[in-house]
Amino acid sequence: MAQSIFYVEVKKINGGVDYSVVDVQFRDIQFAIPIEFYLLVGDEIGVTLKQSLIVGHTITIPVQTAEDNIGELTLEHFSIVEPSDLDTYKTQKIQRIKNIFSYHIVTTGGLTFFAALNSFSILASKGYFITDENREEKYLEIINTGDADLIESLEEYLDSYDNISPIASMQKSMKQVEIDINAATSEEEVDAASAIFDTAS
Repeated sequence: MAQSIFYVEVKKINGGVDYSVVDVQFRDIQFAIPIEFYLLVGDEIGVTLKQSLIVGHTITIPVQTAEDNIGELTLEHFSIVEPSDLDTYKTQKIQRIKNIFSYHIVTTGGLTFFAALNSFSILASKGYFITDENREEKYLEIINTGDADLIESLEEYLDSYDNISPIASMQKSMKQVEIDINAATSEEEVDAASAIFDTAS
C-alpha cells in the first residue's frame, strides 16, 4: 500500500460496532485538532472519502474491519451511502435555521455584545454582581448611589441585555430544533420541528 498521507477522523456509532467518518484531512496536520479516533489511508481513498463527505454521503466502516486491516484499508472496506431525500431536506432546513440565527447575530452587532460585557465588568468591579436572584435589588442599589457614571453603566447593561436575551433564547431553541429535525421521520415532522424559525425569519 502507498504511504498514507490522509487521516480519517471517525467516531463510534451503533453501540461501538461501527465507525462513522467525520472528516478527512492531510496527515501532516493530524495533530492540529485533537480527535478521538482516526484511521490512516492512502491518497486515492482519502480524496474519494473527502469528496463523498462534501456531497453529503454517510460513510461508515465496522470497527473490527478497521482494526483487522490497519495500514491496509481499501475503499471497499468503507460503506458510502447517498443521502435520502429526507436527509437532504433535513440538511437544508438546519442550514436555513443557522442562517436565520447568523442574521440575528449580525444585526445585533458585536458592539452590543461588547457593551454588555463591558458594562457588566464595570458594575462588578464596583461590587455590584447582578444575578437573576438579586437583579431588582441591585438595580435599586445602583440608582440610589446617585453616581452618574455607575447609573450610566447600568443603563448600558440593561439596554444591551435586552438586545442579547432574545438571541440567547434563540440559540437554545436552535439546538433543540436541530435535535428534533434529526429525529424526524418525515418532511412534515421536519416542518413542524422548524416552525418556530420559519416564523422568525
